[in-house]
Amino acid sequence: VTVLTVAGNFPPTATPYGVSYADWAAKWWQWTLSQTTDQTNYLSDTISGPVKFLAGAPGSVSETRKVAIPAGTALFFSVLSTWADNSDCPTFDTNSFAQLQAAADGNWSVASETVCTIDGVAVTNLDNPQTSGYFTKATPFGYTTALHDSVLQTVYGNLSCIAGGTAVSPAAADGVYIMTAPLAPGIHTIHFIGIVGPTNAPYVHQDLTYQVTVLTTSGNYPPAAT
Repeated sequence: VTVLTVAGNFPPTATPYGVSYADWAAKWWQWTLSQTTDQTNYLSDTISGPVKFLAGAPGSVSETRKVAIPAGTALFFSVLSTWADNSDCPTFDTNSFAQLQAAADGNWSVASETVCTIDGVAVTNLDNPQTSGYFTKATPFGYTTALHDSVLQTVYGNLSCIAGGTAVSPAAADGVYIMTAPLAPGIHTIHFIGIVGPTNAPYVHQDLTYQVTVLTTSGNYPPAAT
């Protein structure tokens, strides 16, 4: 029996729907890095079981996003995370997975704040991203860039020489991730903040609010929705 936290999410030691947080993190990065540059795909299709992914953001951003999901859907997302792979121009690097993991660890060492609330209730144990129980090293993963206008080409590093449809492997990632339990039909708010560097002058400051409309079991919008 998995006991959910007060905020209604799975604790980091759980294996939601038979998959560990580390494996979910790898799947999240595979989806993220296979997207196109516009990043307007804020919500994934169903990944496995009832789980969908919420998008993060490259670099600093502060915005509110609206998504609608079927009843019974669980949501997995990154509060803050970093990744490393061998993609480079004009030729790929040849680092081992251990070297890539060390690079991801180095990037994560300057993460200074992670915060998440679900319907106003704080997810606890996020106070320090370096010691948080939600800190997760993703299992090794690979991904394939989008055929056109891939996120790797123009958002993450401006690697325009990497063709669409390119397979990249291996890759490593560190981060803080959350898996919610399915939310009740109606309107819900998920708010999360991730900061890299000094909080008074951060290198990266991500502040994302998701307004999530959960459809009724009949598939229609509840009356409080817009």
